[in-house]
Amino acid sequence: MKVQKDCSTCEFNFGGLCTAEAKMVPCSEEPIEDCPNWGIDEQYLAQLLQEGPWYLTKPYRHGKRSPSCFLQDMEQDERGEAVELNLFDAIEEIYGVSTNRLADICGVSSDVVGYARTHGAVKRRIPCFSHCLYIPEKMFEKFTSKDIPMLRECYKTYQINNKKPS
Repeated sequence: MKVQKDCSTCEFNFGGLCTAEAKMVPCSEEPIEDCPNWGIDEQYLAQLLQEGPWYLTKPYRHGKRSPSCFLQDMEQDERGEAVELNLFDAIEEIYGVSTNRLADICGVSSDVVGYARTHGAVKRRIPCFSHCLYIPEKMFEKFTSKDIPMLRECYKTYQINNKKPS
C-alpha cells in the first residue's frame, strides 16, 4: 500500500489552507511528495491502519511502533524491502494461537514466551521453539516481512505433524 504524502492527507490542511508554518497559505493542488512540513492526519492514519498489512498494523496497535516508524515501515514495505518483524507476533497471527497456547505447545511458561516476544528468544530456548513449531532456528534470530511465506509453510508442516488421530 502506497503512503500518500500530500496536502489531502496532511494534519496541517485546514479546509484547503496550509497552517504548517503558522501562516495560512493555500494548499497545493499538485501532489507534493517531499513536503518538509507534512504530518499525517488522524483520518489518514486510521485508513492506513484499516487497509495496511497486519504485520505492520499490529505492532502499531499494540504500542510497539510510533506513527513515524509505522509510516517508515509502510514505505519500506511498499518499495518491496524487508521490514524486520517480531517473530512471536507473526506466530500468533499465522498459527492462530495466544501466548498461553504457544507456551503450552512449547512446554514452557507464558512468562518465557512473553520474555522471548519482548527481548528475543534466549539461545538455549531456540531449539525447543524450533522443534515444537517446525520453524528453522535462523528465523528466531532475525525475522522479516519476506519470511512470512516461509512461516506459513512451517505452520502447514506443524498442522500435518500435530493432527490428532480420528
